[in-house]
Amino acid sequence: MTTRSQSRTQEAGTLRDVPETPPGPLREASVASEEQRQEFRGDSTPLGDNLSEIEESIERERAESERLRTRIHEEREKKRRAIESRIAELEKEEARRAAYEAELEELLGTKGDRSATNHKRPGSPLGSGRGAPREAHREPNSRPPSPSPPHQTARDALKFRDLPMYNGKTLREAQTFLDGAERRFRIDAGLRYKGDQSRIDYCVLAFGTAPAAKWERYERRRGVGTTTWEQFKEWMKDSIVDPANRAFDAVTSYNEAR
Repeated sequence: MTTRSQSRTQEAGTLRDVPETPPGPLREASVASEEQRQEFRGDSTPLGDNLSEIEESIERERAESERLRTRIHEEREKKRRAIESRIAELEKEEARRAAYEAELEELLGTKGDRSATNHKRPGSPLGSGRGAPREAHREPNSRPPSPSPPHQTARDALKFRDLPMYNGKTLREAQTFLDGAERRFRIDAGLRYKGDQSRIDYCVLAFGTAPAAKWERYERRRGVGTTTWEQFKEWMKDSIVDPANRAFDAVTSYNEAR
């Protein structure tokens, strides 16, 4: 019994002396499997290094966002100031234009009032017609020209230039032509052109082809010698513009003359 107990005690001590990890290939395989497990878990890099890199990335993105926000704010302020400046300049120019318009209206209104006053004022040069300047400069003791003696004839009439050719295009041309004719009749003082028909004939001699043909047709319908000088003047205007539209054409001519 003693010998058998000793053998069992020796075997148990031998088992206790065997190491937990076997040497050689078995140990290398155990280390490799541990590395694979660490790689699968992402434990190849220390956790502290990953956290610091993430913090740096966050700071960089935050700084870039702040820079962009500041740039946007600056650009908006720049555009706002530019717009406000242009609006202020526009308001200034509008006020300047309004002031000029008011001044011009005041000047034109004052000029019109003065003209009306001068026309109404007794003895005013403007209220006396075309001959007013001459009367204003006439000496107090000077006498007006004596009327033509009754024995004067057509030979004694003053000579003046013939009327220009009348083409009958516009009312302004007709009015200018008639003004020139009446001026010559005043100079003539009834020596050569005593009646209406002689005045009409004198004007028709200066007509161009188109107005002369119109007058011939009119005279054939109405008869020679039946038209007065006033009727002839109205006919000249009616031959250019219909009487219903003459008022509008007169306004247009007045505006063009201004």
